[in-house]
Amino acid sequence: MRKKTLSDQGVKMFLNGLAVERPQKNFRQLVWNLFHSDYDESLERVVNESMESSKALSTVFGSDSFEKSLSTSVSQAVKLILTYDQKKMTRRQLNKNVKFFVDVMNMSFTRGDYQTAHLFLFALSHPIITNLNYKIQKWGPEKMKEIKHFLGGPTYNYHIKFWETVCDDKYLPSLFAFYNYIERCHWQGKINDMNHAQEMIDLFKFLNYSSIGLTDIYKQDDVSRFELQQLSSKFK
Repeated sequence: MRKKTLSDQGVKMFLNGLAVERPQKNFRQLVWNLFHSDYDESLERVVNESMESSKALSTVFGSDSFEKSLSTSVSQAVKLILTYDQKKMTRRQLNKNVKFFVDVMNMSFTRGDYQTAHLFLFALSHPIITNLNYKIQKWGPEKMKEIKHFLGGPTYNYHIKFWETVCDDKYLPSLFAFYNYIERCHWQGKINDMNHAQEMIDLFKFLNYSSIGLTDIYKQDDVSRFELQQLSSKFK
């Protein structure tokens, strides 16, 4: 059974101090322990909290704080991969962190939270991370290619076209994709395409999502490249 993977900083970033209720100590407790390790609990909770955070972020799309939230979240996610509280980071822990957030990316993508999947795709594809020699799940690289293709960057036309077919509010769009698509259309003078994408994303403001569910990863200041390089240098 795998031990706790998510650091206390990660808990603060994602889980907001939520407690896990354990069943009473009986046979059900034994089954719980066998099939729900700390790793699985952390993964499930991070994915769920991240989905709520994606909903919250969609309600403030286009606001003054929105662009900052997007840009700083990537560097914060990279820092999260490179650290483990105040403890000394080891290559073994780095591998654990990378694999954990690959799992977060994959599960979020499978459940239709494309914003969280895109966030960790960015973080795991960041040069600071890719320049490190780390181990990843065998299926990881292929899954990352699949998500990249699905999102269709850098134009994100494919994701916008896909969103025209979505009829269920359980899916959450990549706000990175929509933001960059709208900005590109504005720069290219494609006003009709820009307005169409804006109308699709504006619908999320009427779904009664609460903005208070935004996790700390979208609220922190940007982490400088120098700081990230300092954190990564110990693994080279």
